[in-house]
Amino acid sequence: MLRQQAKEAAKFLVVGEGIVAPLMALCLREQGLHTDLLFRKAEVQSRDAGSIILPPSVTQFLTEDLNLSGAQPPGNIISSYYSYDNRKSVLLNLNLEGLKHDEAGSFFCCQRSEIEKLLMRECQRGSGYLEHGNPVSFINDDIIRMDSSLEGVKTTFANGQSRSYSHIINCSRNMNAVPLLSTSVNDICVDYRKEINSIVSRASDQSPLYLDWTLPLPSDNWELQQDEVAEIVHRQSKKMYVRPVSANQMCVTMTAPKHGTLASGSKPAQHFNSLSGFWSAGEEISHNLWKTAILPAITEAVPKDYKKVEYLTPTYCLKSWSELPNNRIIRIGPAAHSTTTQAIDVGDAIDFQDCFGLSEFLAKNPIEELVNYLNDRREEVVDEMNQVAALDDITLKRRGKGTYALTRNYHIWTKAYSRAWKRALRPFC
Repeated sequence: MLRQQAKEAAKFLVVGEGIVAPLMALCLREQGLHTDLLFRKAEVQSRDAGSIILPPSVTQFLTEDLNLSGAQPPGNIISSYYSYDNRKSVLLNLNLEGLKHDEAGSFFCCQRSEIEKLLMRECQRGSGYLEHGNPVSFINDDIIRMDSSLEGVKTTFANGQSRSYSHIINCSRNMNAVPLLSTSVNDICVDYRKEINSIVSRASDQSPLYLDWTLPLPSDNWELQQDEVAEIVHRQSKKMYVRPVSANQMCVTMTAPKHGTLASGSKPAQHFNSLSGFWSAGEEISHNLWKTAILPAITEAVPKDYKKVEYLTPTYCLKSWSELPNNRIIRIGPAAHSTTTQAIDVGDAIDFQDCFGLSEFLAKNPIEELVNYLNDRREEVVDEMNQVAALDDITLKRRGKGTYALTRNYHIWTKAYSRAWKRALRPFC
């Protein structure tokens, strides 16, 4: 009885942008927890734009728990994943359908903006699975001050209004989206925020730059089916992913040079020459997918200014996912960790699992156990991030060794790559 009363009294404020923030709010609401959402539109040039492949655990949640099967966004179910090197050798042929549990959802590829719209609509309309079907309440003003209160955190917004919450959940890529509690403005807490910003800044400096193009599907010479994703791995530590995101569009995500020639405002010809020169350096790509489909599509797209997104994918995992003095500010998803871009979005899948796990914990466990839960979840995430790092290690490091060319070692390498992908995807199928 006491636990039910505490659950009914708990109020949470979710702060963030992109997909993770509305998903976190929906997960809390599905557990019967009062939730407000302070949502900010993601920057145009950010990782929250472009395309995404949702794992089965997320598509199952959307279609079964949220009953959104009739509101599916434009996109494609993905059943196969192929990886090639720049010399046309097949590195991987992975049947994604074979990785799923019998009742799981599917791998689904679409534009991130479409999923964001779907989740935001669901936040607004309420839920058929709750007794009262309460929608998520939206907050339209930034936080200007937070104070400790009997309920937890008294939050004052830019419009002058104040609300009290038991906890603030930060899902934002902006490390300072949630201000410090007024009682936390001391050396320890301020230094922790400085350390967080320093960690993310260093990780961003070391991160590759990715360019994400939304392009029309070629009318011919197209080697991929609508349910297939392809990867091309260059020996010069570069990767390219090709995803059909609708019946007539594909998304090409590729490593790009970081020396500034791809900055917004650069002339289209300069932009393209820099990119094609970067990818042709060292060893040219001989795969037909590049020569007859991707390269012509990009050549045509540059002067027409098709949708493109440039973003960094830093790798970091913060030591603590809650902030002193009373652990009322919780960090999850991109506010706590990030990892590199892959052909299948494992990093996003980790974020989604954060949302599922935290909402279930808050609904079923004493709040005194929160810090232990976050520490345990962090250990799980570190292990999952190590699985992602293994994918880059195999493709960009081990493959560069001379023994890769030998037939026997080539087969050993491809088997290792297949096993690494299966380990990385297992928690989300």
